[in-house]
Amino acid sequence: MAVSASQAPQNQFHTGIEGLPEVALIHITNYLAPEDITRLALTCKRLYSVLPRFVVMIGKDFRIHGPLGGHWAPKPYFSGPPLPARVKQLTMSVEWKDQGWGNRKGQVFISLVRGRTKKIVAERREPMGIAPHDWATVTVELAEDNVVTEARQGDFYQFARNAGGGGGHKLEVKNFKAIAHLCKE
Repeated sequence: MAVSASQAPQNQFHTGIEGLPEVALIHITNYLAPEDITRLALTCKRLYSVLPRFVVMIGKDFRIHGPLGGHWAPKPYFSGPPLPARVKQLTMSVEWKDQGWGNRKGQVFISLVRGRTKKIVAERREPMGIAPHDWATVTVELAEDNVVTEARQGDFYQFARNAGGGGGHKLEVKNFKAIAHLCKE
């Protein structure tokens, strides 16, 4: 005897991703790129409610040379998107090195910029230190820093880079990533 869909018990079957347990939803996100997680969370209310809130900012790999004169010669790197909420922690990671000899001056730094006014609210030079002579991976977590505690909805992060001046200075960066962990408001 066949049972039509209208005769089936209403709560026996769950349809779509909304019916999956929370553990399964979070496990699925382990296999997705950050932008795909964001897209999925916009269509799945349950996933949106269980996910930690974060903004991922990825910088392109680069190799720059410093100028012959001066020692402080920063250049823009990239800007992140507007923050949708306050920030509770900022995690940054990078693979990098300087020219491999002499003085080390290479660095990446961060500024917190207030939305429409583009006013720099806070900045942090050398949040990851100075690039070493040999390739190294560095990860830092900032929580009690002005670039985190002063962040408001609509602000954005601006990253800059400095190879150092005086001749011969070089900075190479791969896999730069910054993750702003957002407050649930």
